[in-house]
Amino acid sequence: MDLTPLDSIGYVYIPNFLSATELKLLNSEYQHSEATENKNYSLVHSKIAKKILGKKIKDVMDAVNQQTSLHIDHLTPTVNYMDTESLFFDWHQDHESYYVYQQSKNHLNFYMPIVKPDPTRSGVSVISMERLLDYLMGPQVDRIIDSGAKRFKLHTNYTEVLDDEHGKGFRIPINLNRIAESPELCAGDLLLIRGDVIHKTQDADTHRVAISVRATDGNAPVSLKKLKNGCEEKMNFIKRNQPYYDKIFKLFEKNETAKIPASDVNKGSNSWKF
Repeated sequence: MDLTPLDSIGYVYIPNFLSATELKLLNSEYQHSEATENKNYSLVHSKIAKKILGKKIKDVMDAVNQQTSLHIDHLTPTVNYMDTESLFFDWHQDHESYYVYQQSKNHLNFYMPIVKPDPTRSGVSVISMERLLDYLMGPQVDRIIDSGAKRFKLHTNYTEVLDDEHGKGFRIPINLNRIAESPELCAGDLLLIRGDVIHKTQDADTHRVAISVRATDGNAPVSLKKLKNGCEEKMNFIKRNQPYYDKIFKLFEKNETAKIPASDVNKGSNSWKF
């Protein structure tokens, strides 16, 4: 299992990651679960994944730390199912994980389809960091690498970047579709994606259900000031999932400092089994 491409292109494909038994258990749970109250998007949470996938995912995390420059040591508590019948993401960098953990290079998305009838359709399209860097100029690099909360609007010969953290956008002199890749995935495969990689739902032409597990650097500092400040789009995003953010805000009431380690954000809510 070669994980070194995480440093260069930002993602790695691992076939047959889930066993037939694991697929059956996850499918059964999804069919009997309801969507969350998060008003930003329709998600279904998994509980069983923490019990049956913990050790397998931890082994990959250990290998990432050994083979790459990334530092990944903390599994976040929320595991989500995503269904093309209710959810479609256009080109973006993740918002919520960046707002909460405030870094994204040392953050991984374990993306695993559990229902996927066509390997060539309805997966994830990604932008190689290596190829993208050919089109970024000066300070734009720092606004993409280890960053997040961005949307991308495509034009004929350029891409408009909408920054939902600071509110100030910029342009990339390439239409992202021209450098996009869509790895062929089957049910049970794993696409391991670095948190700052630009990605999208490939299409919604077939019914695909995937489960997403997140892991990050537990020592990364989380700042209350940064969490509570930002552009109007960020503030509205937080309001649409206010109960979740209120729990995080309360963590700072018990701390004299304005920063806490990322692992403390999940204190009392993590139940991963290894």
